Amino acid sequence: LADLANTQDRSHEGPSRSRRYTIRWRMSGNRQIEFDYAALLEKCGGKPLHDRPSSHLLLDGDVLVKFCRPLRFPQDYLRRYLGSSYASRETSGYARLKRLGLRTPETFAHRVFYDPSNPFESALAMEYLAGKVTAHIHLSALPPPQKAPFVQLIANDIRRMVDANIFFKDLQLTNVMAGPDGLPYWIDPEMHVMTNRRRCQ
Repeated sequence: LADLANTQDRSHEGPSRSRRYTIRWRMSGNRQIEFDYAALLEKCGGKPLHDRPSSHLLLDGDVLVKFCRPLRFPQDYLRRYLGSSYASRETSGYARLKRLGLRTPETFAHRVFYDPSNPFESALAMEYLAGKVTAHIHLSALPPPQKAPFVQLIANDIRRMVDANIFFKDLQLTNVMAGPDGLPYWIDPEMHVMTNRRRCQ
């Protein structure tokens, strides 16, 4: 879907500096994605789509940009320099889930901020799942006869992860999205790949 180049930037730029990345779309040709927090915040009316302790979500048309914050532990500040940023791990997680045949948003590019004064350690541009809600909201709106089939779809996906020795660290209904098609889409895939199958079971 995307032809990416130089998605990581080692220059000491804060989130207010602009850096463009070209994303090639099959349907709409080339477009520019800016990992520019100030510019994206202005597009969102001065308020993030979601403001969490660990991240800010900003919307740029049909692209969702997730700015990830480091935690307060020293090792979390060092990970960005060791190639293990939140955005890179989440990108790898999405790729693993897709290889299992699970539904996830498309990921386009990510960037690591190497300036330690930057409040964000990385950012990830991905598909915005328009028209979809979290699974617990979707379940609350379903009539009772339709709840069990949707839960079974989630259980089938979890079984695929278990069979592949993948441990989804933050397994909760807020990390599963659903839309009018009634199918689950997985988000925030922070995970471990277990080398010992018995530990995964």
